[in-house]
Parts: sequence; structure tokens; C-alpha cells
Amino acid sequence: MGSTTVRAFEDEAIKLGEVLEVHVGETPDIFYVHQELICSNSKFFNNAMNGKWEESNNRIIQLPTNQPATFNLYAQWLYTRRIPSGNSTFNIKTYQKEVRKLVNAYILGDQFQDTGFKNAVVDAFLSVDEIQDEEGTQFYPGGGCIKQVYEGTPGPCGFRRFLVDTFLRDCSYELLEGCEPPEFFQDLAVASLKVLESKNVDLAELLKGRLYHEREEASKES
Repeated sequence: MGSTTVRAFEDEAIKLGEVLEVHVGETPDIFYVHQELICSNSKFFNNAMNGKWEESNNRIIQLPTNQPATFNLYAQWLYTRRIPSGNSTFNIKTYQKEVRKLVNAYILGDQFQDTGFKNAVVDAFLSVDEIQDEEGTQFYPGGGCIKQVYEGTPGPCGFRRFLVDTFLRDCSYELLEGCEPPEFFQDLAVASLKVLESKNVDLAELLKGRLYHEREEASKES
């Protein structure tokens, strides 16, 4: 029998439609993305193309404050459902570089209102945190990562919960040096009190992917 991995159902086909021009960055890189694909994933793009914005007429989206490399990760995920953020060499420098990429991607997903992409980024981050270098050393997000996440997200979210649980389960006080956001310490204190008050919390069960997934908000009928 032949492989069945290439076969899919008709309703699983990628939605394409006409092509949009997306200009990313101050000196923009231009990306071409199928409208139906991106609008079916991103509420931001769906609103832009179905409202009274100029973009819905000229089919050009301007994103001057975003980074082309981060948008490229998003475009890669749209078409492949994979996030190419890793490096064949794994050490503290490549780990920190990948962490920055993934945090930027999550913040972009929040801006684009794409819950599926945000959940995929969390899963990618979790897989990175399970990797060890050649000497068996495992790395953890530090103060810079926490600051970037808390400054880049408007409020409670899956990535914030993941960082809190990471420090609750695995990390030492030294890794908190240089960590500034008071909201993080508040979240960490609340989570710590919940563990102290409960006899049923198993710290080994933390850091499971779906614990940090967000759900799509139900659309409201007018």
C-alpha cells in the first residue's frame, strides 16, 4: 500500500483567493500573500479587507512598524503550518536568538489577532525549552524575554502564563536579575500562593502545550 500522508480531504484544502501586497518595515520588504488564506486566519487582515479601509480597494497593506523577518515567519506558518525558527547548532547564543524570534512572532500574532498562530508559537517555544546542548545543559528564558513579552502583550495571555509556570517549576532566582515588569512578579506571586494553598497542584504537569493555548472568541451576532 502507498503512503497516505499526502492525501487529505477536500475541506482541508488551503484557502487562497486573490493576492495581497503586504509592505513590511520602514524601508519595506514586499510580501505577496493570498487574501482568503490570510483573512481566514487573521481578524486584523479580515477587518482591513472587508471594511471601509483604503486597503480593501488597492489591496496593499502597509505595516511600517513591523519586522520583515517576523512577518516572514508568519507567512511561512500560513502556508506550511510550521515555524522555521530553529538552528542546526544549539547553544546559549542560538537559544537566545530563537527566543527573540518566537517572542516577536507571538506579539505579531497578537497584533494580527490570529489565535492559531499564537498557539503554534507557544508550542514551538515549549519544544525549544526541552532541548539540551551537547553538554546536557538546558536553557531557560531570562529577564529580557519576560520584559519583551510583558511589554509586547496588552494583558493576560498564554505566553505570560507559560513564563510564570516556567519560573514556578524550574528556574532559580538568579535568572530574575534584570527582570523589570512588576506585572510578572505579581503574576508569579499569585501562582505561588495558589500552589501553596492547594494540595492537588502537580508541578510536573505544568508546561504542557494546551495549558497555554487560547481559544477563538465566539463571533457575536448583531
